[in-house]
Formats: sequence, structure tokens, C-alpha cells
Amino acid sequence: MRWWTSLVLCWCACAGPVDFGFAEFNAALASRNLRLRIKTELTLDPPETYRIETYKAGPPHIAGGDLRGLMYGLLEAAEQIRSNGRLTSAHGAPATPIRGVRVLAGDSDLGKDSENFWRNYFRMLARNRFNRFNLVFTRRAAELEAPYERLRFISQMAAEYGLNFTLGIWNADALTPDDATLSKLLAACPSIRTVQLRVDTEHGVEFYRERVFRALQAAGRRVTLDLRGSPLDPALVRTIEDAGVPLLRPFAPWPASFEIDPPLVDGHIDAARHQTFYWIWGRLGYDPKTKLPRSANPEEYHAAAQAAQQLAAAHQAEIASADNWSYIASVSEAVHNHVAGIASAKQTPLETAALLETAAARLDKNALADFQLLSGLAREQAKKLRSSYELELSRQSGDDGAQTSATAPFLRPQFAHTAPGTIPPGRPLTLTLRITPPKDARTVRLYYRAPGSPAQFKTFEQPAAASVTFTIPASDISANWDLLYYFEILDREKSGWFEPDPLAATPYHVVRITDTQ
Repeated sequence: MRWWTSLVLCWCACAGPVDFGFAEFNAALASRNLRLRIKTELTLDPPETYRIETYKAGPPHIAGGDLRGLMYGLLEAAEQIRSNGRLTSAHGAPATPIRGVRVLAGDSDLGKDSENFWRNYFRMLARNRFNRFNLVFTRRAAELEAPYERLRFISQMAAEYGLNFTLGIWNADALTPDDATLSKLLAACPSIRTVQLRVDTEHGVEFYRERVFRALQAAGRRVTLDLRGSPLDPALVRTIEDAGVPLLRPFAPWPASFEIDPPLVDGHIDAARHQTFYWIWGRLGYDPKTKLPRSANPEEYHAAAQAAQQLAAAHQAEIASADNWSYIASVSEAVHNHVAGIASAKQTPLETAALLETAAARLDKNALADFQLLSGLAREQAKKLRSSYELELSRQSGDDGAQTSATAPFLRPQFAHTAPGTIPPGRPLTLTLRITPPKDARTVRLYYRAPGSPAQFKTFEQPAAASVTFTIPASDISANWDLLYYFEILDREKSGWFEPDPLAATPYHVVRITDTQ
């Protein structure tokens, strides 16, 4: 599927993400009084990725792994034209799978906010590489009743700018008065792609089966369920799986997906006053190596990125999930590990709090309002984590005065491992991890499974040494799926490290399994 364009036309409105990308690129050319012919295409690359390729002869190529990825490529090209007046080769891939904004219906007057407000807001989110907009309802509202005109308008406009529109239902009673409320709404608003449901203990499995799951089944398109609640009822999860309803499961837990609450000015969304805030979350969420704005202080922007990363991690750690694959421990998990003497390399809430406080201290040096906003959020979250940890420690230990003694962490050793790129099916796979020095390491664990699989990881464990070798049996090397794996190394203080390091690289390896090498 290809688009060919000389990019000399001008768009007044957008009908889809690619049209918006074209409009942005065309506007950039016009600002430079340039004319340029390009070739654009969709490829089999992963979703949201893009490539810009330039040639000595012939027009530049801009390719995307999907429509959103192609839009991102065109937006990158537009930025290059505005900055340099020419195109250079570039490649983009999302680091964070879900980069969202969450708006409570009460924070915005949906009936009065103009079309221009929503268009400009969604344009800004697209430029900053956000990919999700979640409109949350905590009670009955006119927008959830026929004829659904406002909800249909907002969800359609979000889709035009490459945003996955999510309908958040945080109070199940918002779906009353009848079982068909959600079915009618989804039929009237075809751009709703995800329903985020916060479950509670007041409503049983039958309630959700009748009012939610059947509606998703009958939608006539894929509508993903983003299930929230703590703890999740295993019977509810089984009912969802039995009904064939697709559950939202990010491919990997790191970098942590996020949904930010937009800063409010006098009770209203004002993106123009918080451009840096959105840039840090969106652009650095998509690509942490994005070129910083001119005159930016790299140390301060690094601190801002760290604050955003750890805020997202703290939030995600507390989201109940049927798949407990994570590099960050929740408060209850960390306290349980401490009280029971269970070794784990997961980052604890106290470690997260320390990272947040360090980032906040660096941000305090900058008077920029958005940096001060991030600093305040980081300090507030750090305080919450420490308080929650103390309360949970008292509860689980039965000692109101219980405290965790702080110990200096061991320095991270050097780890060396060569991951195989491609292997044949039906043969055992040998993996070796080298540790230098190994003196502080006690145990090494290997975790593996198919990428994106809901199945639990299989685990092997061996005593630590300078060189540790694992063999995955041939029965687990199937041509039907690839293999994802990572290592956990535990130290003498029952803490440890992951390899690859989640804070420095993609925290897992993926091996392609194929008959042809």
C-alpha cells in the first residue's frame, strides 16, 4: 500500500493520521518556500515505527509500520524541514508501548469545548507521539446516553490524529439503566477501540458478563478490554478469557506504559502553558534519545525524564495484572518479600522513592513551571510510596513500629552475554552469562517464554559463578513462536540486578525461531 505525493497541496482538515502527517510536512515546506517530491509506503515493520531514507537519485522514502508510524515519519520529516531545510535518514521505534492522556469527564465540559479545542489538543498530542486518549466517566453522564453525538465526535477526531480512543468506566453504575447501554454506545461510536473498566467487589461476575463482555463480543470489531482493579477476581479473568474478549496486555512491562493527567489551569486543560510537560512525557516516552530542544540543559532534561519514568513505574506497579511480569515491585509484593526473606531483583518502592527524590532535587534548580510541576509530582509520589510501605510493613509484620533497615546496595557487576539472533526449531538452546566479578552474586535465574504470551515464564536457577550456562530444552523451541528471555541475578543481601538492565537498554532478548537461517 503506497501513497505518492509531490506535496504541493494544502489541507484544511484531516481525515486520518496520514493526512495530518502530510499536512504538517506540506506546511513545513511552505514555511521554507520549498517543493519536494517524496514516496511514502506502509511496510511490514512493527507498529508505530518509521523510516526516512534519502538517496542520491530519486525522491526520499518515508515508510511506516502502520498508519500511525507513517504519520510519525511525516511529522519527523516536517521537523527536519523546519529545522534544517532538508531531509536526512532517520528511524523511529516506540520505547514505551502505551503513551496516554487520561481526562476525567468532569475536568472538561464536553458539551461546551469547541471543535477547535479538541482538534488543537489532539494535534498537540500527535506531534508529541502520544498514542492513547482515555476519557473517564465516574458516574452517569449525558454523553453515555443516546444519541451519543458528543462522544462520537470526540472519539472520531482522536482517531484522525492516530490516538486510540479509550472509554474509561470507573463506576459500573454509569452503565445503567439497562444491559444494552454499552452495546448501543459502541455501535454509535465506531472509533472507540478500548474500554477501560475499573472493577469492584460490589458487582459480581454475572453483572460484568451481561453489561460489558457481551457488548464487546457483539461490537463487530476488535474492542480491547483494559481491566483495572485490585485485586482482580480470578473467576472474572477466566470469564473474560472464556468469552474471547481481548485483554490489553502490553508486549513488555518496561518502559512502563503511562496515562498522565493533564495539568489544569483554572480548572481547565491548557496545553499551551505546559508544552514542555507534554513533550517530556510524549516525545521521550516514544524515544528517550530524542534530540533535546535548543538551549536545553541535558542534566535537567535527564532528571525530568527520570522523574516521568519512575512516576510511570510506580503507577504501573500497583495495577493488578494476571501477568506478573515486571521489574518493579508493588508495595505489597516488596513488603512480603522483605518479611518472608524472599530474594528478588525487582526495584522496591523505597528505591523508586529515592530515584524520584533525586530527580526532584535536580529539577528544583530550574524555574521552568513544567519542571517544577514534575518535581512536585515526584516528591508527592515518593512520600506516598514511603508512607504506604511503612503501613504495609506494619500490617504484614504485625509490628506497628517495624522498619526496614537501609543497606548500601552492591555495585552492579559487569555482565556479558551474546544473544543468538536466529535459531532452528526443535533443538536445545544454550545460553551463557558471564559475571565480572562474581563475588557478590549468589544465584542466577533465567526466565523465558514466547513474546506476548499470557503464559507464565518458565524459570531455571543456578548458583552464581564467573560463567553460568543454561540449556533450554528442544521441546520449548517451537517454530510456532519466537523466544523471549532475560536473566535475574541475586546478590548476598537478597536484592540484585536484571540483565539486560531495564534502566539502560531493552530489558529482554528475543530470538527468532525459523527453519531458514
